[in-house]
Amino acid sequence: MIEKPKHTTVSNNGFLPLLLDNIMRHILLILTTFFLLTSCANQATNSPTVSQSQTVDSSILFIGLFPEISTVDLHIYSPDDTLTTDKFQGKQIPTSFYKYLKFDNNIDPVMADTSYHFFSCFQFKITDTKIGLIIRRPSQYSETAIDLYTWDNSQKKIVDVTNLTDAFGDEGWHFVQDAWVKDLNNDKNLDIITRRKDVDQDLDDTTKISRKDSLFVFLNNGATFKKTNFQLDTSKFQLKYWTD
Repeated sequence: MIEKPKHTTVSNNGFLPLLLDNIMRHILLILTTFFLLTSCANQATNSPTVSQSQTVDSSILFIGLFPEISTVDLHIYSPDDTLTTDKFQGKQIPTSFYKYLKFDNNIDPVMADTSYHFFSCFQFKITDTKIGLIIRRPSQYSETAIDLYTWDNSQKKIVDVTNLTDAFGDEGWHFVQDAWVKDLNNDKNLDIITRRKDVDQDLDDTTKISRKDSLFVFLNNGATFKKTNFQLDTSKFQLKYWTD
């Protein structure tokens, strides 16, 4: 006699607990994964990025382009273009800093001819909050002019510009202007002296030569350098590159 196969039955009392246990394990795994992902996302959002944590004030980098110079017997003059090195040649200022050179109607570096450049020469202290930046810039034909840019540390911008030196000529005429920085009236403020000489020779008659010699004083009133009638002995202020 052939026996019929016996069917194995599973008791409901053993199967349901096993099923529920597997379901709970899966739910727990899903919840754990969710919370881990949420935690990582929050940390990424709250953590500063490299660019945020390493950001440096560009104005500090700008001022850092200028080495300090002593104001004792400080004589400033335009470089001689026949020399390869000169005290006030300076170093070319990157165009990314040109935004700091803007002031009123002064020459706009951004709009300047790209063949001309601005150069950082030196810096010196004017007051506790202001710094004098000596900058060589474009003039009539090349970068022969030097200006004093007054930098206000509290405002982080240029608040005044004073022309110091320049030198160029054309068709029988040429001039040279130098500058000096010193306290003239013993008020503990640095002032500016400029001396300029012009020579104009008649191209048709070279025996006809006209000369001019002028000296001006700009006193520091705490806010700006104001042109005055202050009188000085011109013999004490000799131009660096001038031969009569």
